[in-house]
Amino acid sequence: MRNRKNWLRAGLFWCIALYSLTAAGQDTRLIESAKKEGVVTWYTGSNLVTMRAVAEAFEQKYAPIKVQVTQNTSERLVNRIRAEKATGKLFFDVMNSSLTPVLVSAGVLTPYDSPERKAYGARLKDSQSLWTSMTSNYFVLGYHLRFVSTGQAARDWWDLLDSRWKGKLGMDPEEYDWLGAMREALGEEKAALLMRGLAKQDIQWHKGHTQVLQLLVAGEFPLALVYAHTLETLKRKGAPLEWVRTTKPIVASTSMIGVSAQTAHPNVARLLVDFILSQEGQSAVLKYGSVPARPDVLPKDSPLSPVGLDLHPVSAGNLVNLNEQARKFEEFFGPRR
Repeated sequence: MRNRKNWLRAGLFWCIALYSLTAAGQDTRLIESAKKEGVVTWYTGSNLVTMRAVAEAFEQKYAPIKVQVTQNTSERLVNRIRAEKATGKLFFDVMNSSLTPVLVSAGVLTPYDSPERKAYGARLKDSQSLWTSMTSNYFVLGYHLRFVSTGQAARDWWDLLDSRWKGKLGMDPEEYDWLGAMREALGEEKAALLMRGLAKQDIQWHKGHTQVLQLLVAGEFPLALVYAHTLETLKRKGAPLEWVRTTKPIVASTSMIGVSAQTAHPNVARLLVDFILSQEGQSAVLKYGSVPARPDVLPKDSPLSPVGLDLHPVSAGNLVNLNEQARKFEEFFGPRR
């Protein structure tokens, strides 16, 4: 019996060793082929400063490969890619956007099952290997400490229906993906009850998350729906702000990365995706100001750590049906100024 166990252990050892050698060989071939291609075009809907810094980290590691970064809003990026598709020629190799699933039916992405995808949960990638989440934005209740103490802050979404918050909540008037995720997480009945209650609270509507956060800092209202990472940036600069970690759920809007169906540089495209999804690449994402979607990168003591947060990523179905979410938003909140 002991000899048999020894043989089994030896066999397992050699299987693992063989797999490791094969994987290393595949990585070497991919890198060599990528360096021959030499360049990759990356369309991004994320922060340009952060993505350029990530691209530079990739270039340093895999010199002499160069990354050509083109940035735009997610909406304009989707429209540009659709326009390219209509001409019969796609000009990008890799793209990422918070609206990537909208492009799936257009046939502009090709499957790529990066080995790094294993680190991402089912909600952060699609089953066809067309996209994987690379960054995450948490929709949170931020509050101004001059007007609201930590003990007085709302603990959950339902607390906002209290009369003391009437006229004191700032929001963007087009939080369609947030609404869709809340409907998924709470269920239609509870979500409708919450939204109709919020509609009676005289919400202060202001276009753009940046403007809403700036007005929160200025004291125009004591509470606002904002992105956690941008609030944390202002906190580090001394702004008297904090955010609620106990809402159920905390909606997370993610930016998903994928490879072009007509990539002229397939090996560099795959290598870039591998890098961005890896611990090294995701650490660069964090270092330069964005929240990595990969769950094993943020330290547990980080204020943005997913540990203990009831995160609910915006689903692909939600994004594909964004017009439906816009219609429901209009139904709940009516005209907004």
